Amino acid sequence: MQAMTTVPLRDLECRSRSTLKHIPGSDGLPLFGETFAFLRSPRDWVNNGHRRYGPVFRFNTFFEPGLSVAGADFAERFFLDKERLFSSTYGWRNALGDFFRNGLMLRDFDDHKVQRRIMQVAFKREALDAYLTLLNPLQERAVKALGRGGALLGYPWLKQLTLEGAAAVFLGLELGNDSRRVNSLFVDVMGGVPAALRWNLPFSPFAKATAGKNALRRFFASLIPARRARPGTDMLSILCNAISEQGERFSDDDVLDHIMFLLMAAHDTTTSALTNMLMELGRRPELQAQLRAEARTIGPLDKSSLPKLSGIYNAFREVLRLYPPVGSIVRRTLRDCKIHGFTVPANTQVWVTPDLIHRDPALWQRPDSFDHTRFIEPRAEHKKQRFAFIPFGGGAHTCLGLQFSELQVKSLMRALLCAFEWRIAEDGARDMQFVPFVKPRDDLPLVLTPCCRWEGERDELAPF
Repeated sequence: MQAMTTVPLRDLECRSRSTLKHIPGSDGLPLFGETFAFLRSPRDWVNNGHRRYGPVFRFNTFFEPGLSVAGADFAERFFLDKERLFSSTYGWRNALGDFFRNGLMLRDFDDHKVQRRIMQVAFKREALDAYLTLLNPLQERAVKALGRGGALLGYPWLKQLTLEGAAAVFLGLELGNDSRRVNSLFVDVMGGVPAALRWNLPFSPFAKATAGKNALRRFFASLIPARRARPGTDMLSILCNAISEQGERFSDDDVLDHIMFLLMAAHDTTTSALTNMLMELGRRPELQAQLRAEARTIGPLDKSSLPKLSGIYNAFREVLRLYPPVGSIVRRTLRDCKIHGFTVPANTQVWVTPDLIHRDPALWQRPDSFDHTRFIEPRAEHKKQRFAFIPFGGGAHTCLGLQFSELQVKSLMRALLCAFEWRIAEDGARDMQFVPFVKPRDDLPLVLTPCCRWEGERDELAPF
């Protein structure tokens, strides 16, 4: 299947920054605009912009103008996109296109629909059950390897663990030289994503990331023939052999594009969410004890026991509400249009910020407070408006991996809750980082205390 794109960018009517002057906002500093203010605190920057200018304001960041638009009602128009007006391809191309070309999020309309239809095979119930079988033993071993606990820097530990999980579940690789090589190259790639200067200068983060991307694609390409001939239960095998109900299949290039993108999407966003969940539970020993009791009520973790972890799931959803992993979701207009009464020209980047909607007091009670019970019926605040809760986006581009993310979180949190109590180290997690993913700036220093028995002279933690 040949990759397709939307209308070529050269065919859009490119406009100068002056065409947005009629919309309230600020151009900021010469050349750099408001980039530095955005990087200091994206949350404060976008909140202040909307407080000052209203539901839509113009800005200039990363050498380009754009618009930020607030409100769940606009998010509904933005995500459903019945007008086929908002391009995800061109919205994300500048940020991700150098490394994750033609990933699902970088496709539009009919092409996106076909690709997603085939990829859904990799996220059906039987596939998720197979992933859990691969993932759960790995996570239990990682928790047992923490031994008697003590000091732990949460974010690096989780980052390594989710990378190892991705190597096992996505690629079918056991921890070894190949797995470590994939993890190292992937870290190189992600180091280049936020680079402002995208030139292949020797030893630059962008050049290192480009080399890492090329090496990963070559390695993944070398795996495809065997996976097509002798498929396993890992995601790469499933993508290599996926057939939609219409008989459509992925080409080798499609498989490479999708596995690269899925590694990024599943790894970094889940690491962010898990880190922030450990932080919030570290601040709430009572809730931690409640969820620990829930985790201990189930036997072996499988497809029948996963739904019983409803408290863990609601705490996870509240973490996603307060700390959506992707700060802003970006599209680019394909034609002139009207937004909140303003004429917006074609080729304008438009941002929707989940954090704004997730903290809207018209939708959420005490929106800045952590309260996992807000998702429970009959309260169910997330159902007040169709797009009140959008940590995984919405519409045709709703993240396919949301159930896989839930599976990962439930599996790890069950293992960790059964084995340890934890608290945030003194003066830890005082400041948050928002770019490229939200997490405590100090990487979340924790103190872990065992909360179960020890077996014999082996000093082996036995929580399961």
